[in-house]
Amino acid sequence: MRERPNRFISGKTIEEKFESIETTLQHFKRRLQKTVIGVIPPTVIFSYVKKPEPDGTIVKCLLPADGIVTRVCMAVSEYEGSGTVRFNCKIEGNKVVGPNRSTNLSFDTRRPVIVQDIGAIVTTGDYIVLSTTEPERVKGVFISILYEIKLKDNNIKAFLIDEFDKLLEEPDERI
Repeated sequence: MRERPNRFISGKTIEEKFESIETTLQHFKRRLQKTVIGVIPPTVIFSYVKKPEPDGTIVKCLLPADGIVTRVCMAVSEYEGSGTVRFNCKIEGNKVVGPNRSTNLSFDTRRPVIVQDIGAIVTTGDYIVLSTTEPERVKGVFISILYEIKLKDNNIKAFLIDEFDKLLEEPDERI
């Protein structure tokens, strides 16, 4: 009976054969531990108002999941009069869903584009209210809010490299 060569074991001495096996196992170990991680970008909430409501409200948003409001950006098309205008960003806890809590940030500015880092932790059902104390002095307000949803509210799946390659080769019927 003819002996078939083993492609995983090489070497003439026992030490060389064990070293060959260890090298092969290290190679397989590194390959099996590789996973593909998808990065979930922040959600952008955006809006535009020609002019704020008479009470100063520019926009109200309800947040559907736990997460972090990282940044608020506003672009004001036109300011009336001179001097700065006060803007408020208020994040309120929903009294029905959770505890009544509130986070407030106020800033005075006259710049056409305003970017404020917030970093406020929010829970499902919280409200964001952007407003101004002088609604008659502001026109044409663009608003965008960056909101990072907590990972527990996202679908998480780790793929081995081979599984990921297989997914890439399969046609997507939705397209």
